[in-house]
Amino acid sequence: GLNYEIPSKYLQYGNEILNTTNWVFDGVTTDYPLIDQAGDSYTPVNDQQLIVAVNGLVQVPGIDYTISGTTIIFNTASSA
Repeated sequence: GLNYEIPSKYLQYGNEILNTTNWVFDGVTTDYPLIDQAGDSYTPVNDQQLIVAVNGLVQVPGIDYTISGTTIIFNTASSA
């Protein structure tokens, strides 16, 4: 089962939308930086804190992707 960790009180009622405009799905790259809209690096508490969709398909944390610091690492490189 998934274990969604409850964020600190100041984060509970807001969502952070990350900037993915520089991500290029070339069928080779699997690692992408997590950057917020202000251009700052974003470090989630764990991979289950994110909701990630690629081509409209929601990805499963820990299976389809993992987090390492400020980087998301997809299990499979997408070419979409």
